[in-house]
Amino acid sequence: MATQLKLPSQVKLREDFTYDAATGDFVRYDGYIGYISSNNYWYLSYEQLAYQGHRLIWKWWYGYDPDDIDHINGDRLDNRIDN
Repeated sequence: MATQLKLPSQVKLREDFTYDAATGDFVRYDGYIGYISSNNYWYLSYEQLAYQGHRLIWKWWYGYDPDDIDHINGDRLDNRIDN
C-alpha cells in the first residue's frame, strides 16, 4: 500500500470547505472542486498537494486521518459519508 499524505487539520478543512453528507458534495469556499484521476478517484489540489477527496471528507467529518478506507459500494465518486 502506498503511503498516504498526512491530511490538513479538521479545523483548516472546515474553514475552507463545505460538505453535504446526503449528496457527498465537498466544495471549497472559493468554488474549486478538483478533478477525477485516471484511476477514477476524485482528487483535490489543496495547499499545493493532491489529496483523494474521500480522505479529506473523512477528516472533515471525523477529525482524524483514516487508515485504509474506500467506498463501500465500489463507486469511487460516491463520497457520501455513509459510503
